[in-house]
Amino acid sequence: MNPALGLMPYTGFKVTEECLQKGDVFLVYSDGINESRNPQGDCFGNDRLFALLANLCETSAANIGEKILKAVHDFSGEIRPDDDQTLLVIKYLG
Repeated sequence: MNPALGLMPYTGFKVTEECLQKGDVFLVYSDGINESRNPQGDCFGNDRLFALLANLCETSAANIGEKILKAVHDFSGEIRPDDDQTLLVIKYLG
């Protein structure tokens, strides 16, 4: 079994196998997403990201990605990202 994309061979993370069920969404994102800051210095954060994902899970993978990137951009306002903002969204259609 190979580690997740972009991870070093030993990360200390537990490796598990999961079976996706119809409608499941698998999201991989870089820290440039959840660590994006607004003009007040607040981070977008995982809680905001997961709440957004929960509200989007009934839509397509492409729409989920677009909506997340738009939400991060809207949150950050005129603040330019200081890290990459990368998403991989997979929706299992069964």
